[in-house]
Amino acid sequence: MKIVFGAGEVAKEYIKNNYSSSIVCYDNDRRKWGKKVIDDVEIITLDELLKIIECNDCEIIVTPKSDTALYFLKDVCKNDDKVYRYADGSLDKIELDNLPEYSVDINAIESERIKRYELIKDTFKRNGDIVAYNHACEYLEYKRNNILAPELGGIELTNNCNLRCKNCPTPTCKREKGYMGDAVFNEAFKYISPDQDSYFSMHGLGEPLLHPKIFEYLDRVTSIKRPVILSTNGLLLDDTNIDSIMNTLNKTSKSRFYISFHSEKSVKNWIKCVDWMTEHKENRIELFGQVLEHNKDEALRWLRNCGISNPCDNKYIRFITSHSFAGNVSARRHEYSDIEVNNRFKNCYYVNSNIILMAWDGRFKSCCLDSEVCADRGSIYDIKNIRCSTHPYKLCHTCDPDWTSNFQ
Repeated sequence: MKIVFGAGEVAKEYIKNNYSSSIVCYDNDRRKWGKKVIDDVEIITLDELLKIIECNDCEIIVTPKSDTALYFLKDVCKNDDKVYRYADGSLDKIELDNLPEYSVDINAIESERIKRYELIKDTFKRNGDIVAYNHACEYLEYKRNNILAPELGGIELTNNCNLRCKNCPTPTCKREKGYMGDAVFNEAFKYISPDQDSYFSMHGLGEPLLHPKIFEYLDRVTSIKRPVILSTNGLLLDDTNIDSIMNTLNKTSKSRFYISFHSEKSVKNWIKCVDWMTEHKENRIELFGQVLEHNKDEALRWLRNCGISNPCDNKYIRFITSHSFAGNVSARRHEYSDIEVNNRFKNCYYVNSNIILMAWDGRFKSCCLDSEVCADRGSIYDIKNIRCSTHPYKLCHTCDPDWTSNFQ
C-alpha cells in the first residue's frame, strides 16, 4: 500500500507522476480530511491512516519539508514499513530508527534572534529613533547574558470582559479577575524585544479596552517601535479612542487591529475604523473585522444591515474558526490521542519559537489558550530562569489543532 504524506503541491506532483489505484493520501490538517487531493485520491483521516498501516505493508512517501513529519511517522509506522522523502523529483530513503531524539535548538533560535536584533538596533540609530535604540541596547545586553530565556510574546492587560460569549472561557474562568498594574507592566516592558517581524500581543483572555491605562501602555510599546497586535470586541470604541488607537498603532513599521463581530455595534465601530483607514491611506496598519464561526449567521446579518453585502471579498474582513481554548470551553472540549498531541506539540508555534505569554498578574502562560494559567511557568520576575518544556503540558491534550500548530 502506498501512502502519500502531505496534500500540498509537491504531493500532487508525485501523485500525477506515479498514479495507481492503491495510492492514498494523508495530511495532518484536519480541514483536508475527506477531500480529494487530486482526481479520485482522497485524503484519509488519522484513524484510517493508523488502520491502513496496521493491516498492510506500506510504502510512505513524505512530501512536507518539515522534519516533524518524520517524527510523526516514527510514532505510527511498523518496523518494516518503507519511508521515502520526495523532493525535486527524486526519492530518498529515510531510516526512521536513525532519527536523533527530537529537540528544539533554543540556543540556535536565540542566537539568530540576537543577530537580527543587532541589525534592527543599528537601523533605529541611523533613523534617529533614540528611544527605540536605547531600549534595544538594554534588551540585547540582557539577552546575551540570558540566551536560553524565552521571548515575551505578549501581555494580558486584564481578564475582565464586558461580554459573556459562548465561544470563550471568560464567563467560567476560575482564576482571579484583575487588571495589570504599573509594577508588572514596567517589569514586562524590559523584556519586550525589538523584533520587527512579529507582533507583540496586547490582549489576552479579557477585553483590553477595559484597562484604564490601555492607551498609556500602548503608547509605551509603540514608542520602542515594536509592532503590536490588538484584539477587541469593539463595543468600547468611539470616534475619539479610534483615532487615538489608530494613530498610536501607526507609529510602528506595521501593526494589526482585530475587531470581532459580537454585535451590530461592533460592526458599526469597525466601519468607523475602515473609514479611518480610507482617510489615512499611507497608514501601516492591518485592520480586520472578524466573523466568528459560532455566530457567523448573525454577523453576516449585522454586516448586511450596515450595508456590507459582500464580506468574503472585503479586504478588511476575515473568517475565524471558533475553538475550545484547549478545552476550557467545556461544550467544545475534546481530548486528543497521544499521537496527535505529540505531533502538534512538535509543531506548536510557542514551542518552536521559544515564546511565552504573560497574564495580567505577571504569571506566565504556556500559550495563548492557557486561560487558567495552569502550566505553572513562574512569573515575569523569574523570566531569566524560565525554560520551555520539552514535553506536552496537560493543556496540550485538549488543545485544538488550529491557532498554535495550524492543524485543524
